Amino acid sequence: MNARVTLHGSAAAAAYSDVTGKLVRDVHKPEVANRLVASLDTANSRRAGVIGVSEERHGPPPHVRLNILYLPVTSDGEQITHFFAYGRLDRLEDHE
Repeated sequence: MNARVTLHGSAAAAAYSDVTGKLVRDVHKPEVANRLVASLDTANSRRAGVIGVSEERHGPPPHVRLNILYLPVTSDGEQITHFFAYGRLDRLEDHE
């Protein structure tokens, strides 16, 4: 499975280097893409929203935690055609 990214809002597009229209596996490292696709697969199979949490502690600070909610969207009540994703990015303190 793969997904195509559609970002709305200039702040989101700027934060992600405007990956609008690109495939998830083409714009993320394999481990990130795998987590994202696994979250979408879970939301799809449960037919319900899922929350993913990821922390980035590699490299120089600031380190961040991403909390993201994936909601499956269907227009016919059967086939999921889109996912709505809401993300919150928080800076991690050095002592966490």
